[in-house]
Amino acid sequence: LKEVLEGLDRDLVNGPHGLGGCDGVVAVLVGENLVTAAAGQASAVLLFEDADAMPLLPLLGQEEEGEDGSASTAAPATAPSVSQLQRGHASEQGALLGSDGRLRRAKCFWDGTEAKEPQEDAVKRILQAPDVFSVLGMAEQGPEGAAEAKTAYKRLALKVHPDKVRNCDPVDAKAAFARLEAACASVQALAEHNCEACRQLCRVLRCDPYTLKGAAALLQVETDAEEPQVKKALEDTKQKLAKAQVQEALAEVQRGIDACNTAAETLRIARQAGAPGSAGERLLVEGVAPESLTAFGLRDLR
Repeated sequence: LKEVLEGLDRDLVNGPHGLGGCDGVVAVLVGENLVTAAAGQASAVLLFEDADAMPLLPLLGQEEEGEDGSASTAAPATAPSVSQLQRGHASEQGALLGSDGRLRRAKCFWDGTEAKEPQEDAVKRILQAPDVFSVLGMAEQGPEGAAEAKTAYKRLALKVHPDKVRNCDPVDAKAAFARLEAACASVQALAEHNCEACRQLCRVLRCDPYTLKGAAALLQVETDAEEPQVKKALEDTKQKLAKAQVQEALAEVQRGIDACNTAAETLRIARQAGAPGSAGERLLVEGVAPESLTAFGLRDLR
């Protein structure tokens, strides 16, 4: 049954529909044996007419402890990293735990909120920013040089310095200031090392590789581009990003390379199965309960 669920998950991930994720449970009765398996937030209980119900599969996080005090069902490997997320703080991996307790990609959340109404709260804006360029409020084309990063830093420093900010959680202010300093150091190092590669990285990170339009813009091809053209564009873009490798920004460069691979995959899915359309892509913005990361079809959040 576990293989069946993993197969269904692969089909969903490789299919044309943008899924926020779905939970499921399968139960099979073979003779006197009842076998169950679940994905995401799903449980199974056996009901009797004349006896107490028998739990078969508990919800994730509600497992019964064994005799040695350990949980009878192991939590997925994603659980420790999710539990370390702070609400309203974008993680280095690009995840954002919202005030509603649901998990989203920082990128899609940022694009949605900034498009509607730019964030006036500098502390909150910096904590939610999906990348170092967004933290500094850089233009879409990226910095002209290292000095531009320093200028942006000075403009924002007084707005988020823990000693200057009022009506704000001191912990958030401290975290925002630390992130601002780190972003400035990263962009400065990138620009000094290779300004053109730095600008290329900024361009790539501004595109959402999980949408058809964003994937095409990232690789600078048409939405209906054929496989050879996409493959060539992918290699060209990754080669340009490789020139931006500096110690201070290794995570950002890797995120850019990962975005390139994701964009190529998005175009492949659209080419083989048809684009999900705007309605399908809107599901990618929907938040997911952290416990549901084992659900079907969560290619974006995984």
